[in-house]
Amino acid sequence: MEDASPTASVPSTGPHSGPDIGVACRQITAIVEEQAADSKALAVGPERDALVRMGPNILPQVVNKLRDRWNQFGCQLVDPKNIEIEQYYVLKLHAEAARHVSHSDAFTSGPAYAELVKLGQPAVPLAMLAYARGQSGWWHELLFEIVHGRRSGQHCFNKPMLYREWVDWF
Repeated sequence: MEDASPTASVPSTGPHSGPDIGVACRQITAIVEEQAADSKALAVGPERDALVRMGPNILPQVVNKLRDRWNQFGCQLVDPKNIEIEQYYVLKLHAEAARHVSHSDAFTSGPAYAELVKLGQPAVPLAMLAYARGQSGWWHELLFEIVHGRRSGQHCFNKPMLYREWVDWF
C-alpha cells in the first residue's frame, strides 16, 4: 500500500536531521500546486502576514517547522531568493564532512559561515538547536561571533563547560 501523505517522498539527510530544505520546498510546492489552483491561497490571512512582517527574525522558526515532514505550508513563508536557510544546511554538511578536524578554522570559515554571521541574532536559536544536538562541534564559535561581533580567539576549549554557559545564556 502506498503512503498517502503528501510529503512521503521528501528525503531525509540523516536519522536526526530534517529533509533538505531546497528539495523539500520544491517537492512540497509541486504537491500543493497539484492540489490547489493557486498554492498561495493556502497560506493567506493575518497570521501569515504577521509572520512575514517579522522578516529575517522568523527564519529560524520557519526552518524548525520545515524539519517536520508533515508541515506542508511552511514553505509559503520562505522567499526562494533568501538563501540563509540553505547556508545553514551548507554549513551543517561542511561540519559533518570535517568533523574529525580539530582546528576551528575548518568550521568557522567559508561563505555559509559568513552568511550565518551576517544574519545575526535571528540565527542564534538555529545555532543553539544544532549545538544541543552536537556539543562537541564548533557552534560556540559561531554564537560568540554573532553575539560579540568578533571571534573568540581562544585556542583551547572546555567544550562541556562552554555548552553549559551558552545554554545558561540562551
